[in-house]
Amino acid sequence: MKKTWIKILWTVLALALLCACQKTGPDPVPAPTATPRPTAAPTDTPAPTDAPASADMSAPTEQTVFVTEDDGERLEDWQSAFLGDWYDENGGRATMEITEGENDRLRVVIRWGSSASETVEWRMTGEKDPDYAELWYENGVKAEVTYGEDGEPVHEVIRWKDGSGALNMEGGRIYWFDGKEENAVYTRFVRPDAEPFPIRSMEAEEILSGLVGYAGTAGSSLHEAQALRDILGFAVELHVSGLDGYALRSAMNGAYYALTEEQRQELSENAAAVCALGDEAFADFESVRGLLEDAGAAEDVEALLDGEDSLSDWETIRDQLLTIGNIAI
Repeated sequence: MKKTWIKILWTVLALALLCACQKTGPDPVPAPTATPRPTAAPTDTPAPTDAPASADMSAPTEQTVFVTEDDGERLEDWQSAFLGDWYDENGGRATMEITEGENDRLRVVIRWGSSASETVEWRMTGEKDPDYAELWYENGVKAEVTYGEDGEPVHEVIRWKDGSGALNMEGGRIYWFDGKEENAVYTRFVRPDAEPFPIRSMEAEEILSGLVGYAGTAGSSLHEAQALRDILGFAVELHVSGLDGYALRSAMNGAYYALTEEQRQELSENAAAVCALGDEAFADFESVRGLLEDAGAAEDVEALLDGEDSLSDWETIRDQLLTIGNIAI
């Protein structure tokens, strides 16, 4: 009985002590919270006003003055700059006529005569670019037209009506770019009284014609030797390594696109063989002398190899042949 009272007494004392600690101890500290985000600025704060316009700013005038990107050519009267007759500087075959249209637009007709009575025509109306000397169009028409003896069209076949592209003026020349027409690549037009172009695609066509028409024949190696003589002679005579790269590529591609698709494929294959033969002739002429003699080209090729700029001229025309038809310059 005595032990039971002792247990009860200790229990009462423990409870009293616990209550006393809870009353006198410090207030519990809350757990820390995440760092609060800064409050947003009041929504009624007025936004800063625009800076005052400078004194030299003025409203746009009706007549646009723009500058070409490269040469800074100012065209006060953009229509007069484009209007008139132009001809293809590269090949000499195409002509372009630009006349006034409606709503401040210009009418453009490009003609490529394939014969006295048959012509390919591209027609479009161009809208000027507000910043540069360019005409943009999205209504290009390509047509094959047959003319009668009186010069009037008698038959026409429309190839497409959704051509799009641009005519860009730079340095007094107009460059034609079209998304559908491969013949537009590297085509540039000049005025009739412009300085003659150093090389035309018609001249290049004579050279490229020697690279087609003999694929798979028994005498193909002889044809390659003769083609090497003609191509090397062409390169040395014109000193092609000294020509403007754009001019040369323009002429070569103009001649390339005058060929049929089948001829282009054959040309690419034959050009690789002729270029390899030319490299070998420069490296070791004696190793190819026999082949060149059989083709009747040894004497001419040997003489052409001795020119001061022959190697650089050859490397230039070789690189053109191996990349012909490529769009990039």
